[in-house]
Amino acid sequence: PYEFPWQVSVRRKSSDSHFCGGSIINDRWVVCAAHCMQGEAPALVSLVVGEHDSSAASTVRQTHDVDSIFVHEDYNTNTLENDVSVIKTSVAITFDINVGPICAPDPANDYVYRKSQCSGWGTINSGGICCPNILRYVTLNVTTNQFCEDVYPLNSIYDDMICASDNTGGNDRDSCHGNS
Repeated sequence: PYEFPWQVSVRRKSSDSHFCGGSIINDRWVVCAAHCMQGEAPALVSLVVGEHDSSAASTVRQTHDVDSIFVHEDYNTNTLENDVSVIKTSVAITFDINVGPICAPDPANDYVYRKSQCSGWGTINSGGICCPNILRYVTLNVTTNQFCEDVYPLNSIYDDMICASDNTGGNDRDSCHGNS
């Protein structure tokens, strides 16, 4: 538990239901996919940090109201280019051993062919029911964008996208709906 202290569950206040994932940047900001946040009203969304098992009581869990949501101004709903947003919390997130910010990648490094991990409460299989109670993760290899273009010839792959795969050509291990 708590292997990913930066993990955020983005939830609808009306049902307390998870609909997207995010990562803590600092004590007031969370990064999330734009396709999750476009059109969302801050008053209707909450952020849960310090979560591992959503069905269990927790002394670590913190729930935060949202002050504001900023979707990238060049986000394209058709191509998913610039699919990023930032969310400002109403009050600061309290950091401890189980809750903290993600480390930003060094832009000088090329991460192709390195292992990466994707975590979240997204569906376990395509078309499956969202969401499992336990935070899950998968280890994938960062691949070249050309690899993704070859595998997904009908999709546009842009430089701001990260392509990852299990390198087997299969789809048994991947992120899924709700992990964004």
